[in-house]
Amino acid sequence: MSDAEQEAGIVARLRRRGEQALAHARELLRSSEWRVDAEEARTGDRVQSAHVAGVGRVFLLTAMYDCTADELWKILCEDIDKLPKWSSLFSKACHLQTLDEQTDVMYHETAGRGAGLISPRDWVSLRHWERRRDSFQSAAVSVDFPLGHDILKRKNVRGETVISLYSVQPDEATARTRLHFLSCCRLGGWLPQSAIERFYVPSYLDFAAHLRKHVRK
Repeated sequence: MSDAEQEAGIVARLRRRGEQALAHARELLRSSEWRVDAEEARTGDRVQSAHVAGVGRVFLLTAMYDCTADELWKILCEDIDKLPKWSSLFSKACHLQTLDEQTDVMYHETAGRGAGLISPRDWVSLRHWERRRDSFQSAAVSVDFPLGHDILKRKNVRGETVISLYSVQPDEATARTRLHFLSCCRLGGWLPQSAIERFYVPSYLDFAAHLRKHVRK
């Protein structure tokens, strides 16, 4: 088998995995098991979580924004390299490779949290997205990226994206745009997952607030 054929086979497998991740994330979003962890009275930003068998504790941020769905989608998914400029959670974000018109591989570095208790992490994720009329959904899942890239030689602890989803859709009643941000991550390292998860709720609320500030610019 030639190198080109091997690479084509890798791309096809990654696309299938991306499609499966999106289907799984949509199923989780429809769950009836969500419980509210925190809610901002002023903005209505809400963080919920659910324990999912075989997955772990999944978090869900719901927030509304004064922009179109296309504008929010561009900020979250098309302008990925600009993410660290408006979100304090990330120190670096970039594309590693475009696989097709709906699938790519991306790289993130997250800043340390908890006054140094949680050190910086990096993440390599497969992303697959779809548009349905005026709504967008993009799912991500960790992947061992076999096609090579210099940035993968960095020495941070590697985190795992078990599943992640951005769901962006217009809200006709308010002429605003609703964001659902679903995520289950494992940071790795020596801290138990239960200890790490207590930082997640304020981190999601910070993300929502920073995104709102960026949208208003």
